[in-house]
Amino acid sequence: MISLYHAQFQSVLDRMYSLPTKLAVMLTGTFGIGKTEAVRRFAMRKAKELGLEFSQDFADVNNEKKFMFLVLPLHQYEPAEIKGLPFPNADRTQTVYLPVGLLPTKGQGVVLLDEINLAPPMLQSNAYQLIEDRRLGFYRVPDGVMILGAGNRDDDRGHTFDMAMPLNNRFLHAELLVPPVDDIEVSGEKIRGWANDYAIPSGVDHRIVNYLMYQKKHLFTYDPTKDVCEPTIATPRMWDKVSTLIKGIPDTAEDLLYRYIGMGVGTGIAQEMVAWIKLSKKYDITKIFTSGKFEKPTQVDQLYSLISAFVGHYSEKSTAENAVRLLDLSLVFNKEHTCMLLNQAKHMDKDFFTKVKKNAPDKFTKLADSIFPLLI
Repeated sequence: MISLYHAQFQSVLDRMYSLPTKLAVMLTGTFGIGKTEAVRRFAMRKAKELGLEFSQDFADVNNEKKFMFLVLPLHQYEPAEIKGLPFPNADRTQTVYLPVGLLPTKGQGVVLLDEINLAPPMLQSNAYQLIEDRRLGFYRVPDGVMILGAGNRDDDRGHTFDMAMPLNNRFLHAELLVPPVDDIEVSGEKIRGWANDYAIPSGVDHRIVNYLMYQKKHLFTYDPTKDVCEPTIATPRMWDKVSTLIKGIPDTAEDLLYRYIGMGVGTGIAQEMVAWIKLSKKYDITKIFTSGKFEKPTQVDQLYSLISAFVGHYSEKSTAENAVRLLDLSLVFNKEHTCMLLNQAKHMDKDFFTKVKKNAPDKFTKLADSIFPLLI
């Protein structure tokens, strides 16, 4: 099976949606890495490109002014809800199936048959004609709608059902890989990692982003070869939840941070991350912002801890003066870390570069020449 990173899968979806027949793809991958989110992000982007409003509300299913993203966990529905309710025709000579409104009859969008391999064979069989012929009984898939499938791997202890080979052969197949934390290059292709592609633009807590830049192995910690598996597993999805829990909690509230991080990704990682956050306490961040002077760390853990502290300080006091000061401080680092820090600042404060341009136009111009091409 072809294996793809998230950014590569986006280009695949672009290609599939551009085709008149909108070929169906079955996306397989381990849990918690953002399979559903990857399709949602595509749908949001496509809606913007087409000048339509993005919607996930079933009430908008046939609204032609909306680009629909419908998630149908096949295993949660009865066969009649997908195929329609059997009903005799007017002269009672044959049975027709009345749609129940789950599937769109017009408009544009994406229908994701999520967790399709959790559905028993009877329900999976409804997908045969839907995928291959883009119809189901009397129902026809609108030309502007793409049908996709998604499911976990068999070895992820998800109690999946084997998909019949005739159904498998109706899909194109791709495996979504666990994303790298940092940007990588594969066969000459530059691929954005989890931090730049998702976490920073989505507003994941800066301490999580920078901690995982330091401890990349902790983005995803599930090991299917272990006989006993802890319920708290680090995955991109769980880090999202942890981010929601710890946002607004100061670095000094170590017990709270430990509790909430541990609830999501385990006590071992929580203990290590809290200890890592404490590394920045050796620096007087307020004094550094005032003086503009500091000694750049040589240890990787301290480096990312300091970057995180800088971003955290700016988030609390995002004045124009601090914007210029943060820019000056960022330039002490190498170009890669400068870009990472400024990316976080610009996604945290949409006016960050506006403040720099207004209050330090010469520095902004210099930055535009040297750094802007590298920023996402």
